[in-house]
Amino acid sequence: MDGLDLAARIDATILRPGATPDEVAAACEEAVSLGCAAAVVLPLHLELCVEILGSSATAPCTVAAFPTGGLTRELLAAEVSDAMDRGAREVDMVLPVGFVRALRYGDVVEHVNAAAEVVHDAGGLLKVIVEAGLLSPAEIERAASLAADGGADFVKTSTGVYGGGATVEQVRLLRATVPPMVGVKASGGISTLATALAMLEAGADRLGTSATAAILGEMGG
Repeated sequence: MDGLDLAARIDATILRPGATPDEVAAACEEAVSLGCAAAVVLPLHLELCVEILGSSATAPCTVAAFPTGGLTRELLAAEVSDAMDRGAREVDMVLPVGFVRALRYGDVVEHVNAAAEVVHDAGGLLKVIVEAGLLSPAEIERAASLAADGGADFVKTSTGVYGGGATVEQVRLLRATVPPMVGVKASGGISTLATALAMLEAGADRLGTSATAAILGEMGG
């Protein structure tokens, strides 16, 4: 794998609440120049991201129900619909983790499906964050299965806000749980080439990181 191949599997992420528009713009410009799969920004900065990415292969991506997963289905659908109307091609939504722990599985599927229908109707991809650091292994498996049942295109380890970042064990568990057509995204704490490659080896299809240039720099990419 060379630098271009690795970049094509990275979602370059800037979700810091204190990030300025200039910092977001610089991150998006870097994502395009490096050939990243997507640039992930807060909804506040989505128009800026869309403008910079233009017709490039790097997809504008934003988050929904971030970082808590605490929106009602109606609010989630409205947030996702707004994002797609404003040019998002991918959405990373946070699953309602408390519903998984409470065994309210039907509610979890309905939440995911509410977002998936909107995203897919607009031709986009939906990545569902299971916040694995807050769940037991059995709960991670259940959350991933429910996300897939709801229409997720990817399941994602974490927001990086709660419960720590991604681990190799979490990635392996997600990959073993969801069907082959559902991708796995590792996110949270990925800041070195060694960590990035370990996540890919464990079965990740995408990586979310704010350290793309540093990681690629380690391999001369």
